[in-house]
Amino acid sequence: MDQADTSLSYRIRSAPISSKILLIVLACSLLSLALITGSSLIREYKTATDREVEGLVSLAGVLSQNLEASLRFSDKLAARDILSSLVSENQITKAQITLPDGTLFAEFRGRRDTQAIEQKGKLGTTIDGTTITYREQIDLAGAPLGFITLQADNRDSWSQLLTSAAINSIVLAISLLASLLLAKRLLPIITDPLEELSAIAQRISKERNYDLRATKRYDDEIGKLVDSVNFMLATVRNRDREINETNRNLEVLVADRTAKLVAAREKAEKALEAKSEFLSTMSHELRTPMNAIIGMSSVLQLEDLDPNRSRQIEVIQKSAGNLLNLINDILDFSKIEANRLELENQPVDLVPCIEEALDISSAAKKQNRLIYSAFFDPSLPAKIKGDTSRLRQILVNLLSNAFKFTHSGSVTIEANRISASRREGERLQVLVRDTGLGIAENQLESIFESFTQADQATSREYGGTGLGLTISRKLARAMGGDLTVESELGTGSVFQLVLPLRRVDSCHEVVGKPLAIEGEFHVRLKDLPAPLDTSVRSNLIAWGCKVIDAHGPAEEPDLTIASALCEDEFRAVEKATRIRNFDNTILLTHPDHSILIQKSTNAAVLTLPVRTRDLRNMLLRHVDSNESPDYDATTPFAPYQTEKWQSLRILLAEDNELSRNVFIHHMELIGLEIDTAVNGIQACEMASENDYDIIFMDVRMPQRDGLKASRYIRDNQEKDRTRPWIVGFTANTEQDALLQIEKAGMDDYLSKPAVISNIAESIDRFVFARSDSRSALKDA
Repeated sequence: MDQADTSLSYRIRSAPISSKILLIVLACSLLSLALITGSSLIREYKTATDREVEGLVSLAGVLSQNLEASLRFSDKLAARDILSSLVSENQITKAQITLPDGTLFAEFRGRRDTQAIEQKGKLGTTIDGTTITYREQIDLAGAPLGFITLQADNRDSWSQLLTSAAINSIVLAISLLASLLLAKRLLPIITDPLEELSAIAQRISKERNYDLRATKRYDDEIGKLVDSVNFMLATVRNRDREINETNRNLEVLVADRTAKLVAAREKAEKALEAKSEFLSTMSHELRTPMNAIIGMSSVLQLEDLDPNRSRQIEVIQKSAGNLLNLINDILDFSKIEANRLELENQPVDLVPCIEEALDISSAAKKQNRLIYSAFFDPSLPAKIKGDTSRLRQILVNLLSNAFKFTHSGSVTIEANRISASRREGERLQVLVRDTGLGIAENQLESIFESFTQADQATSREYGGTGLGLTISRKLARAMGGDLTVESELGTGSVFQLVLPLRRVDSCHEVVGKPLAIEGEFHVRLKDLPAPLDTSVRSNLIAWGCKVIDAHGPAEEPDLTIASALCEDEFRAVEKATRIRNFDNTILLTHPDHSILIQKSTNAAVLTLPVRTRDLRNMLLRHVDSNESPDYDATTPFAPYQTEKWQSLRILLAEDNELSRNVFIHHMELIGLEIDTAVNGIQACEMASENDYDIIFMDVRMPQRDGLKASRYIRDNQEKDRTRPWIVGFTANTEQDALLQIEKAGMDDYLSKPAVISNIAESIDRFVFARSDSRSALKDA
């Protein structure tokens, strides 16, 4: 039914306007005439009925007076005679006289009598279809003598009413027909101008001819509509002409601008290539001496030096590291500005990455007496997908700023997991909090601008290029996240890094992996500063330990972790010696206080920042568990089987003398002797005369660079000779540069400056690859 109604409504609305106007006129006429006719019939019926009722009331009054004597003397015969006078009243069908107790006293039946009278009817008039009944009480001096009931036939009134209705219907039909004919006759006055306007609109739509105009006939609303349409057409026509003229001018202008833009683009591409070449060259030239400085200082650090010399070497290495960081910042900024930044998507060990950043940043703070710690949400995955070096770079920038601008209080880094929502997936949230100088509200966004710091006084006092936060935010956004800050001047700052949390499918381990302990293991935390207490407590609870506060139950715990943190070294020792049971105690202290505290107490000592792995290893000493401690290798070569390297023949092709000397010292530490070449031509000659296992080749050298030398060696290699493993030394680690290294036939590459551990890893990769190839030949 609803569908039919909708279809009918749609057909009516879609009908021509003339049909709709006729329908409206017809509906309005029909409604008005129907209302008039209906009201007339109702009034006529009511008048006839009222007249009948009045007649019955008058008749009943007369009969009541005449019947008083008959009822008083119980003269039924006289009563019947009086009622028989009703014979002349054709409409009366029945009359009855009843006593007060309801007994029938006298009755009259007319010719149209069809039904009995209800004896217990109510007084007054009752209308039932074509019958009108009137009942009245007969009184004498206030005493009831009986009741008179008259019943009349009303069919004559109904007949008159039906006749009147038929006449009115004929008049209604004639009126509707007349209205329809008159409306149809007058309709063209409205519809003709509209139809003409519609035809004009259709022609314009098909022909796109805006010179057409509609004819105005009258000054009514339709005439005004015609004027408006004609004005609109004239405006559109004029605008089309203006647009065509503008287009012609634009085509000429665009052609001219395009030629200029093409020329400018070619010029910009050449400038970009020159800039990239310059950056690549500068990167190489700057990193080459840095390679010598860092490499030689790392070699000297392995020597048995007196404390004074060790501090001098440490100063050299830290200064070189700062200079290298500055170079890296400038080069990273250039890559980001040129949209040439490339990110890795490899598994990242989350806890070591964050803790290494905290280690690096805290070590740069002289006389560091701050409380600094790392907190990890136990539900975080142990490994995520991302770029380890870039994530560490962001964190080191944030933490370095926190340490730089914080003179007292604490620096904390907090890693949390934000659950997935309808709008976003899982996210990693890293918060770096400090209690330092803080930042004014009007400078919160400016600190992320290039070469900008909070104010010039800050730059003069603390140094820095103002690029660290700029690069960090750009890296965060390149990773699909963001970096924001909240701060209050004089109170401190909170930097928030939010990144998408992409899990490693093969790793389901979480940060808070419980220890395999039998029974309960109670640990008491004593005098730990609030940030450190929060960090250590979170780890212990996640590992399944029961933590007891310092002022908790007096029972002896299985292990006590106490603070020996003081500004002064001797006070730190004094604080540590107050503890009685050193066998079941771990002391937390500043790095430069640890040696004296260990000598004075023989207690287990952990220095700030407390690494998760170190705390777990310490705990494993005091619990019954089948889990083995996880320790670092003691030297850069400890993880490798260096005895297998002694038979290797190695060639180094490097034009810089300092870099050659550093590399030779590195090889001496391993126990290897190597040959050296000072340019690409000499390297090619030596490779053709000797069977080298590994060739370390500097990519940029005079006379013949490393790429050309590698291609020459590969192209002129005799089939029966050993194929050397070629490792490229490069300062340019962009994708294009690495692709050129691969195309030149190199097997591996090392980024300058390469430290001892990098070289050891490269040699081990060669040994592993060679053993795999030999195993494959044996299987074949």
